[in-house]
Amino acid sequence: MSTGHGVSGSQRLTDRFKFTLDAGYDRYSYESASGDSESDREDDFYSIRPGLRYEREHVNADLFYEYRKNTSSDTFSYDVNRVGISLGTQF
Repeated sequence: MSTGHGVSGSQRLTDRFKFTLDAGYDRYSYESASGDSESDREDDFYSIRPGLRYEREHVNADLFYEYRKNTSSDTFSYDVNRVGISLGTQF
C-alpha cells in the first residue's frame, strides 16, 4: 500500500526565468506474502527539488538540485543528492 503528498510552486524572476520548487512525501507499506510479520516493512520517502527554469518560445531548459531521503523500518535507508539539466522543445 502507498500514500503520498506533494506540493509544487514557481515564481517568475524575469520574462524568461523562473524559480521552481517541488517537495514530496510518500510512504510504502510492504507485507510478507507468506504471512511472516517479521518480513513486513515500511519506507518513508522525502524529496525536495529547487530549480531554475529558462523558457523561450519553443525551447525550455531546467537546472535543478534534488535531495531524496528514504527512511526504512528495515536496513534499506539511503540519501540521494542529484544535480541535473533537462532540455525540451515544443512545437
